[in-house]
Amino acid sequence: MKNLLSILFVIGMTQLNYSQIVISEIMYNPPESGTDFLEYIEFYNAGNNSVNINDYKIPDAVVFTFPDTVLQAGSYIVVCVDSVRLDSIFQIKGLEWVSGGLRNTDEVITLLDAAGNFVDSVHYFSSWSSSTNGNGASLELCRVTADNSMQVYWRASVSNTQQEVNAKIVLGSPGNANQVACADHTVNLMASSFIPNDISIYVGEQVEWINGGGLHNVNGDQSIFRDNPESFYSGPPASGNWSFIHQFNTAGTYEYQCDIHGPSGMTGVVRVKNKDVNYPDIPIALLRTTNANGVIDSVDKRCTVEGTVYGVNLRPAGLQFTIIDNANDGIGVFLSSGNLNYTVNEGDVVRIKGLATQFNGLAQINLDSLKLLSTGAALVLPTIVNLLDETTESQLIQIKNVELVDPMTWTNNPLGFTAKITDGNREFDLRIDNDVNIHGTMPPSGKFNVTGIGSQFDASSPYFDNYQIMPRYLSDIELVTKNADINPKEIYIFPTVAHDMIYITSDVPFTRIKITDVNGKQVMSQKFTHSVELDMDPGIYWIQLIGTKSFQAKFIKI
Repeated sequence: MKNLLSILFVIGMTQLNYSQIVISEIMYNPPESGTDFLEYIEFYNAGNNSVNINDYKIPDAVVFTFPDTVLQAGSYIVVCVDSVRLDSIFQIKGLEWVSGGLRNTDEVITLLDAAGNFVDSVHYFSSWSSSTNGNGASLELCRVTADNSMQVYWRASVSNTQQEVNAKIVLGSPGNANQVACADHTVNLMASSFIPNDISIYVGEQVEWINGGGLHNVNGDQSIFRDNPESFYSGPPASGNWSFIHQFNTAGTYEYQCDIHGPSGMTGVVRVKNKDVNYPDIPIALLRTTNANGVIDSVDKRCTVEGTVYGVNLRPAGLQFTIIDNANDGIGVFLSSGNLNYTVNEGDVVRIKGLATQFNGLAQINLDSLKLLSTGAALVLPTIVNLLDETTESQLIQIKNVELVDPMTWTNNPLGFTAKITDGNREFDLRIDNDVNIHGTMPPSGKFNVTGIGSQFDASSPYFDNYQIMPRYLSDIELVTKNADINPKEIYIFPTVAHDMIYITSDVPFTRIKITDVNGKQVMSQKFTHSVELDMDPGIYWIQLIGTKSFQAKFIKI
């Protein structure tokens, strides 16, 4: 077919359950010259029971009546023009139709049962995909439970036969499960949430929303979200297993909601951007892969990366921080001077463009540009680890029940310092940057849990040594408290990371409060009260409650 039309994706919502025997794949214009010997139609039993399709008929596009055949649940059967030719390319046996053929422009294919009752029908058009019109690919139904009467659920096959016809690779999967996705991106409607609720895509890509059964809809109409570049709407709220696909053709930020649950937080965002050939998008996990010497494979390549900001700015004259994605894969961000009009704030979602580099083994992006996408994003939970290596680099991690190997390594050097900690099995490098509020405090004594960003400072190849954990702020050091002679339910001290006050809830009749620093020096002594004003320097302290029973706990003053 000549003068191909651009793909038009029908915007609509459709139930996912249809007739049991469905048309699931069509090769209407194979890449052959003259007679098309590779034309075929695939049928699939999408039900839970076997079906005897004896005397089922295709009455329109081709002439064919099925022989006495039982099609098992989850099984395929293929009808074709030439079974020998089909087998030579796809290694699948087919049933030959008697006469007729599939037009290259459009065609209605209908399946009737033995009594002449309607079973299924598809009206395909060559404008659905240029790849399927003589260029080697079949049309495949992306989900066998989808409404195959709708164009949005038909895509060009990606199943490579490794066979060429007229110098074109044949793509198709007759008799086997289709491998095409219904859309480029998927959002699931679960409970009262869109998952994920914030996605980034390119202009021309499609998003499919799949409902899990609740009463929901997808409403991005401009009457509600006036800044949306265009409207999209699935229809009124509906229950059941429905799906809605929309193609986004204009760059911009699109907000949407479920009309019923939007007020309670069921909202979402689609960020549509134009592709930048000079800065291709690369997922952080792929950006971080290394060769045998620990050098990132993407070194010296320009790229676009998105992620959430973690921690504080570690370079006052420029920018130095970490971005992490929802899979807890992260990478460093660096700008030697200036700030591109950006102030580092944990929880910001940013899109950065720059050059992939490596500094002492640490993968980072040297910034060319930065765009703030949103603020206040939820942070990932730290991964609990007992080993620092390449996999923990730039991740948010936690090591439990550690203590300083030697408090003398807590130097508070003005340029920052590295202290050794141990969990009793192995030692770790705890790096305290001079830009975090831990710097200048007293060293923690006893056991503590430490949360931070995995880092590395290895000056020589191969770069597989000197991994570190870098806490972001004082509250990343969680003191482990011992309560020797009191039931923990009898007393509660909060917060353990405090600015000005500590509060005490207790059923025990204490009479006095003492506070000492980590070296045992008393800094406060007063009559017992349920609130304590903290008039002291930032640091790590012990609070002691004295009475008929005794109690002590660590806390951090910030």
